[in-house]
Amino acid sequence: MTRIVQRRAAPVGSAREVTEALVWDHARLDALEAAAFEARARGALVQAREIFTDFAHGLRRHIDFEEQLLFPEFDTRCHLEGENGPSAVMRAEHRAITALLCVMEREIDDPEAPIELSRAELRRIQRDHDLKEEQILYPALDRMLHEEEGDEMVARIQRWGRG
Repeated sequence: MTRIVQRRAAPVGSAREVTEALVWDHARLDALEAAAFEARARGALVQAREIFTDFAHGLRRHIDFEEQLLFPEFDTRCHLEGENGPSAVMRAEHRAITALLCVMEREIDDPEAPIELSRAELRRIQRDHDLKEEQILYPALDRMLHEEEGDEMVARIQRWGRG
């Protein structure tokens, strides 16, 4: 599959913010999910599976770096502990998203599967989840991190899973 990479509209070497990077990743993942279902609707089931596999892998990676990097940083800086903070809610939503991904991976290339039910539920959860992240969590983290710390966090996210 051809991947298109676009350079951000900012001067080379300028600091990156968590919000900018992760809102971009949400949009990238949304586009992959839509492309998978467009292929499925055309009957291109092999292509639908390939694209959906990229989507599912990307979403799991996104969830992983949020839970391993962002949430602990947020909790530490906010002096939050235990299971009642915002990141605990976000982790529970991640578990629901991951469970739906498993179902959808089994169904994406089966023309008889009722995948639209799972898709609707995934989109409902993600809509609310992404809004909380994009409007609250990411901007709060950007405010708490010094410019260099934010840039380093984005660099760590970009390297995530590459060894």
